[in-house]
Amino acid sequence: MDKKRHLSFGFSFGFELIEVIVGAAVITLSLAAIISMLLVTLRESLAAPAELKAAALAEEGLEALRSLRNQSFASQIAALSVDTPYHLSFAGGAWQVSLSGGYIDGEFDRTLLFESVYRRTSDSDIVDAASPDTKALDADARKATVTVSWWEGNATSTVSAATYLTNLYDN
Repeated sequence: MDKKRHLSFGFSFGFELIEVIVGAAVITLSLAAIISMLLVTLRESLAAPAELKAAALAEEGLEALRSLRNQSFASQIAALSVDTPYHLSFAGGAWQVSLSGGYIDGEFDRTLLFESVYRRTSDSDIVDAASPDTKALDADARKATVTVSWWEGNATSTVSAATYLTNLYDN
């Protein structure tokens, strides 16, 4: 009878040990998941201000281009080459477009790219240059894309914004 009681005690102790190990594993995995989630949240929250600032800089670039268009579409927009990266700078109270530029706040690089605009001859809708439709180059319009890039960790992040600029004031 003593032998039976001793075996019963050992068998019960083995299950308790397994329950403790399984419980510890569940707690450890739960803590690891929570810590991982917190690290991802922290990384994303630290990246958010840079992305917001980049989006604001891209929008500012579009507004600067609209201002230049309002001054003179012919000399400020149409005179610039298509498919050539440009940079914006603000000096002497006016926006200027140049081929070289520096970093904004030592972190952000803002580039401009102009593309030709084609219109379908049947209805004057804007179409892609590769479109098979019969089209004509619109000399009074340019597509402008502003791209802001910055380093984030070991990779470059970018934000882009685009608009069509037209010779609205016939200038």
